[in-house]
Amino acid sequence: MRRGTVLVLVLVAVAAAAVGGWMAGRSIESPAEAAARAAPPEPSLITVAVEKTTLSADVIARGDIVFDDPVSVALSGATGDAGVTPVVTRIADEGSELAEGDVMVEVAGRPVFLLTGVIPVFRDPRPGTEGIDVLQLEEALARLGYMGETPDQQWTSATGAAIQAMYDAAGYRAVGADESELSALEGARERVVSAQRSVTEADRAINEVTGATKSEILAARAEVAAAEDTVELAVLTEDGVNDAAVRAHSESEARLADAETAATRAADRLARAEGGKHPDTGLPPTPEELTQLRQEDLEARQALGAAQTEEAAAAHTVKQTAAEQAAAVAQARAALDVAKARLDEVLKPPDRSGLSEAASAARRELADANEALADLQASVGTWLPAGEVVFLERVPVRVNALAATLGSTISGPFMTVSGSEITLRVQVQESDAATLEVGDAAIVDEAEVTLEGVIASIAEQANAGRIAVEVTLAEIPEELVGANVKVVIPIESTAGDVLAVPAAALSATADGSARVEVEDEPGKTRFVTVEPGLAAGGLVEITPLDGDIEAGARVVVGRAAVDDDG
Repeated sequence: MRRGTVLVLVLVAVAAAAVGGWMAGRSIESPAEAAARAAPPEPSLITVAVEKTTLSADVIARGDIVFDDPVSVALSGATGDAGVTPVVTRIADEGSELAEGDVMVEVAGRPVFLLTGVIPVFRDPRPGTEGIDVLQLEEALARLGYMGETPDQQWTSATGAAIQAMYDAAGYRAVGADESELSALEGARERVVSAQRSVTEADRAINEVTGATKSEILAARAEVAAAEDTVELAVLTEDGVNDAAVRAHSESEARLADAETAATRAADRLARAEGGKHPDTGLPPTPEELTQLRQEDLEARQALGAAQTEEAAAAHTVKQTAAEQAAAVAQARAALDVAKARLDEVLKPPDRSGLSEAASAARRELADANEALADLQASVGTWLPAGEVVFLERVPVRVNALAATLGSTISGPFMTVSGSEITLRVQVQESDAATLEVGDAAIVDEAEVTLEGVIASIAEQANAGRIAVEVTLAEIPEELVGANVKVVIPIESTAGDVLAVPAAALSATADGSARVEVEDEPGKTRFVTVEPGLAAGGLVEITPLDGDIEAGARVVVGRAAVDDDG
């Protein structure tokens, strides 16, 4: 937390100012000390004017304006021409700038390219090589516009084509397969072609052994489909006919029940009449009435007999219908089984066992040939010798010094390079570094030169109590490169002009608030509670809380003691 002052720190500053005044003149006392003095005579007030100003707290240090850190560059391996002495045939000039894709040095006519990357070259990437180093290489090729495919970790033909394009653009020949490798590759390709021809001939021989014709197969499938439809229809018919028979039987049972009820009633009425009482009047029946009741009984018994006959017939019909429909469904399913069996016979392939064994053998040979070709292709083709590329984390770079010259033999580092960007490196106290953040403004204030910049990085570890801070500057005059300069880093500032008083003007109240004593006219003062803010340069920002204070107002910072003698 950067922001300046809390009340306790302000009061500490007040005490420090009071002690300093006592040490300097021994005649100045703080307001608190003056208030504690009960005896006259009254001391005179020491006041200062309230200022309206902008406050800022700064970290001030010295720094060097230099190029990025230097790096020694050496070959990572051999170049493409094996057995050739590594003589320098061309090398970049000292002080020149090298961008990604530039040739740093030419060794025995072979280029050494500069690419951006954090992983040093540790092998010769070849077709089929897989790993993060291949991804780094392909990303560089893509940035340079030589590779259109998405970079991955697999060296493919696209990777080789991009390498060739980079070499062609620089005026060199990419390293490819030698004559013996090319001859082996051609032999592997011919083996694949021959094996493929054998597979084609074996397949043709199998196809020449004919089976059922297409029309026969279609007819058999149509017969199966028709039989399936017949089964479905038979099942639906069975359900419908059986349901109808059951319903008819249920209806006949209902009529039988009605007939039984009617017969029972008619017999009961006749028995009551024959017993001497008419069922309707209760009087002895007349001969005509008795005849009528006997006729009704006869008709009811006849209707009962007919209903019984009908119900028996309906029950029989239910059983007969169920049997007939089940037989129809079974017959349809049997026909479907026959149709399916006939289709299986039609689809059954002819015996090609011998020909199939020959075709399998041909396919095994083709697989072996393809595998052998793939193995060769994995190691044959355009590749990149480890000695023909250098990866540096920060590019472009500036050639600081040459350790090799035209015609010399390379046996170690051949040049020292640094970042092409100029940076300002500052060493600050560890306590000051804790108040800084990346992105903070920094100002070079040297003689008549003022440069603006921002903090780009802050080291995590201290060295001898100091932290390294790197500042990026918007522009740097050429004459300042290599110079040691004064650097001002504002760590806190008020937002424009604020009211400010010396720290000695602040005192504390019983509740812990801060206040200042304002002299409105000679000898007449008042207290104003304030909120302290930023403290810098001996001044403290104040904000009035319960009274008015304006710039120019006089605040008490002490009292001058008066001798008893007068």
